[in-house]
Amino acid sequence: MKDSVIRSRRVETWSAWYERLLLRPIWVPFFCGLFVIILVWWSRDNPLAAGLGVVLVGALLLWISFKRGCDHLFFGALGWLGLGLVSVILLGKAAFYIQDEPREMKGEIIGFLDREAREQVVIGQTDCHRSIVVDCHRGTRLLLKTKKGINCRIGDTVVFTSNLIEPDKSRNPGGFAVDRWLAGEKIFLQTDRMLSEDVTVFTNQSRLNIKRQLRSLRLLLSKQLIHWLGPDDGGLLSGMLLGVKDVIAEADAELFKQSGIAHLLVVSGGHTHIAVDVFLLIFALVGGRRTVKLIGKGIVLCCFGFLTGWGVGATRAILMQLLSVLASFLRRRGDPLNCLLTTCLLMMFFNPFVVLQNGFWLSTTVSGTLVVGHPILVKRFEESIISKLSLLRRIIPPFLAASIAAFVSLPLSLKLQKEFSLLLIPLNVVALPLAAIILSAGMILLICGWSSWLRPLVAVPLGTACRLLRTGAKWATKDIFIVILPQLLFGGFVICSFFIIWYLTTKGDLFKRGCLIFSSILVFTAVSYYVYPRPIIQLWFFDVGQGDAMLLQYRNKMILIDSGTSWAGEFQIEPALRALNVRQIDLAICTHLDQDHAGGMIYLTQKGYITHIIAPPREIIENKLPDLATVMADTDVNHSVIFRNNTIILTDQTDRASSVSPVDQSCKLWGDSDVKLTCLHPSEYTDGGNGDSLVMHMTWGDFDLLITGDIGHETEKQLLDDLIQRDREWEILWVSHHGSKYSSCAEFIATVSPKCSVIQVGRFNNYGHPADVVIDHLMKEGSVIHRTDYDGCIEIKVFPEKYMVVPWCHKEQRRIYPIFYK
Repeated sequence: MKDSVIRSRRVETWSAWYERLLLRPIWVPFFCGLFVIILVWWSRDNPLAAGLGVVLVGALLLWISFKRGCDHLFFGALGWLGLGLVSVILLGKAAFYIQDEPREMKGEIIGFLDREAREQVVIGQTDCHRSIVVDCHRGTRLLLKTKKGINCRIGDTVVFTSNLIEPDKSRNPGGFAVDRWLAGEKIFLQTDRMLSEDVTVFTNQSRLNIKRQLRSLRLLLSKQLIHWLGPDDGGLLSGMLLGVKDVIAEADAELFKQSGIAHLLVVSGGHTHIAVDVFLLIFALVGGRRTVKLIGKGIVLCCFGFLTGWGVGATRAILMQLLSVLASFLRRRGDPLNCLLTTCLLMMFFNPFVVLQNGFWLSTTVSGTLVVGHPILVKRFEESIISKLSLLRRIIPPFLAASIAAFVSLPLSLKLQKEFSLLLIPLNVVALPLAAIILSAGMILLICGWSSWLRPLVAVPLGTACRLLRTGAKWATKDIFIVILPQLLFGGFVICSFFIIWYLTTKGDLFKRGCLIFSSILVFTAVSYYVYPRPIIQLWFFDVGQGDAMLLQYRNKMILIDSGTSWAGEFQIEPALRALNVRQIDLAICTHLDQDHAGGMIYLTQKGYITHIIAPPREIIENKLPDLATVMADTDVNHSVIFRNNTIILTDQTDRASSVSPVDQSCKLWGDSDVKLTCLHPSEYTDGGNGDSLVMHMTWGDFDLLITGDIGHETEKQLLDDLIQRDREWEILWVSHHGSKYSSCAEFIATVSPKCSVIQVGRFNNYGHPADVVIDHLMKEGSVIHRTDYDGCIEIKVFPEKYMVVPWCHKEQRRIYPIFYK
């Protein structure tokens, strides 16, 4: 008998595990709906075709479910049809408005997406906005963008005439996808930046607007908290409790971000549970009928949701508690995991594209892990010797929940941050209880803070908790605890998490068999990854607006040629470097000293990415771009100057010279190789302007790239004889001066005759770039033109016998070309 009991605990079949954990009716519609939302999003250019496909597949699933009598498939078909059709309808409404010509639009203001300045909240002037959400007729939302802002309030009516365009996709590696972010708010259209005088606002004072009143109440409470607690503690509490995160001090926001506890600054699911429980304590103390208490609990939950603006995490937590109230009212016992999935389905039916928000996935993942893992860990703890101490039995379970939440949220920190604090998980374990104290005290302060003698009794412990939270964050950001980790650690962490969850949810032999199968898959994937042919050279022409920036990777060496403006260096190039797992630039080359080419070097040098820079002489830098000269002096980077006929030779060897000689014919950086950057211009420097632009010939075997900076017609004609003598078949031409009509003359283009041309140019620029005459010259030579204003970042992968051009915004339009052989 004893032996059979042991065997029953250790032996479990795949089917038994499937029935015990996964065979639940709600899993099937959840994943079917999730899949169809992703499918519709990918085919959003043709929502009608996507809708037809959804209906056909849904009808087929329904027919099979009726034929086979399969309830789970029936629920899955309903989820597929429902979520798919709602997604198609939302995208179809937006597609109706996309036209080439401007059209007059009229709608009601329902929200704002620009930041609220803390000073405006304090003085109560919060009615000037630049990013306005408008609900037009037929229920279509769009984002009205203005240059300087207009005075308006929620509920007002606006009339304007503008082109309606789709929001931007991610245009660079690691770039921010505006279309995905806005889709989470059911916004699929936006206007160009408009002047204030082109927008007419009709004020609706007499109409009762709940959203307007709630927003005014939220800002009024934030103002009052700041008045009671001061700008730092009051702003921190406003963000955590009311969701007014814009009034949080910048120092706090940056500190919490660096330490890995930035998730505490928004109204999350955990915050919602804590804040609502304080109010619900009243219902537990007050006597009355059970039905009245349940109805009161539901009212409190809904009111808190309206007050905080129904954020993703708060909405999930509130819906889960409402389902729990409904189950209690019907005298049913709800399954926590099915309750979570039902909540996610309800959120997706209200707005299917909420699945594109990181907050939805993080909140759902943390909640699901707590639902599944926390009871198991608590049970293991109760079976241990430590649980015999009554004090620990009460304290440990909440800290276990905090540890689970911190462990699950760790991948997001690894993914978004270049640096990682070793105290991240311990800090979160301590910070979550402190956040609970701050929120509870904040709720009590809102209730009794209007009394001058009760207010200090709450404000003092609340301020102490805030100081302790900041102290822990400061300790976590000390240099001794900060490490730079490779991106591969993110994948390793996900794999470890899988094994831990698999261990907690399986038994005996099934755990071993699952580990064996999963390990085999990992080995096969790793072998396939290393066997698959890799490009020898990779080039990224970043979309930095009206500027130039290109990253060249050869083996394990990184060369940055130009860097756009200073703004582009911080917000476009650095995120791209992080996404590409580039920790250091081995060599930075500045073609000339205009802001749109060299401005980003200032920021990147300050951040320690650049240690060796090739640029004009130091005295020219001090006159033309003094900020760059100051940073170079402060960081003590190596500075070299090259002239005509100097050559930079690249290799993957580890030996490296300390500097580049400006007078030698061949300047070795890393030993011998056949990858060369040869300078064709200038022979001498004057002022560091366009006329002094470096013209460089990059060659690897029979692959040739011509880098032209911002040279004009005069310099191009001086280079014709040199280019003819070289007698090369040019694969890529980096077009000069963003395609200006003062560059790329007909003779120069005819001499180079490139297979492909890359033009880095800003969208909606005021210079008319690229000029029609330049486009005509290139097309006459049969060159394929790739532009960053159309394609975003342009990636070029060079293989031994071919090269591939991949536009970042239209990856499906990748083209493969053979390399010309001489």
